[in-house]
Amino acid sequence: MRYLFTDGASSGEGSGAGLRVIDPEGHEFTCAIKLDFKSTNNEAEYEAFLAGLRIAKKLGVRHLEARVDSMLISGQITRVYEAKNETRASYLSQAKELMQQFNLAKSST
Repeated sequence: MRYLFTDGASSGEGSGAGLRVIDPEGHEFTCAIKLDFKSTNNEAEYEAFLAGLRIAKKLGVRHLEARVDSMLISGQITRVYEAKNETRASYLSQAKELMQQFNLAKSST
């Protein structure tokens, strides 16, 4: 089992995403991404999650436990919340498509 931790943030000075993939032996792959477009905090959170899933896929990860600190993302993935606008619906669709590539443990906040 590998673990994915993600976080994203947006401010007037810019937006960014961060992620860590940790393998069972404790080795870490850490990545920070500067987003080159204006985004909301929720969009930055989704960008971090999507980047983490893409990187885990490229690393050949099959079993993954994803931990996101966004209640919105966690809630939309577990269908507790609806993706009410087009942008979030697109992010959610991309996430669900990528998540099919893994045996996922429950995502957490």
